[in-house]
Amino acid sequence: MARGWSPLSVAGGFALDDQREVISFLSDGASYGMPGLSVERIETHISIVFLVGDRAFKLKRAIRLSYLDYTTTALRGAFCRKELDLNLRTAASLYIQVRAITRQAGGDLAFDGAGAVIDWVVEMRRFAQTDLFDQLAQARKLNARLMRDLTDAIAEFHAAAAIVPRHGGRAGIQETIDGNNVNLVQSTPHSMRSRSKDYMPHRSRNWRRWEAFLIHAVSTDAFGAAMAISIYEISACFRAVRHCSIASSSTMRCPASTCSTIWHFC
Repeated sequence: MARGWSPLSVAGGFALDDQREVISFLSDGASYGMPGLSVERIETHISIVFLVGDRAFKLKRAIRLSYLDYTTTALRGAFCRKELDLNLRTAASLYIQVRAITRQAGGDLAFDGAGAVIDWVVEMRRFAQTDLFDQLAQARKLNARLMRDLTDAIAEFHAAAAIVPRHGGRAGIQETIDGNNVNLVQSTPHSMRSRSKDYMPHRSRNWRRWEAFLIHAVSTDAFGAAMAISIYEISACFRAVRHCSIASSSTMRCPASTCSTIWHFC
């Protein structure tokens, strides 16, 4: 069962490789030595995760956006290996390895065969979706201790992380803001763009005020305050989306400033 984005439809990006054969292979339980077993798919705008048994296999979509390029098999392989290296630092119990999907002599696809590499996936241990914070919150099981433990772990991780002076600060925040604007504009249907002036983040008064505050906060070493505002805006976006209404004769009522804030995290 799949939920999410269409395999060949990616908002705001350019899909260059046809991955339908790979998606079909990963959607078949027989590919994992378990014929007849149901494979669940979870889809986002940049990846598809295949859940089978106690494993999860993450395929990167063959797309290019302003902040990533997965358009070739080699690039997807490199980013899979980078993802594994980065996430082993904080989730070593979940991340296992990178697997190649190869073309067999008879034409069929297989994992880690001797033939040409067609694509790459990251293999992970599967965890219960009910353990996700949004699911815990809906079940009223998300408590202060869990949230404090998570924030403590994040703070400790960043405190020990290496400082990279060549990127970040005011210029880094401005680059992220500009990229968010580009991606949001690209993913907006043309009909909606003409219907709602305030939907475009660069035209929104609220967005410009938030942008100016964030840049000022970084420039004056008040990054903690800026992040607090960012978290507030993201929460507001979720609340707004819940009540968002789009109709052929109306404009989008979700505040542009908050929606554009969250785009980079999708």
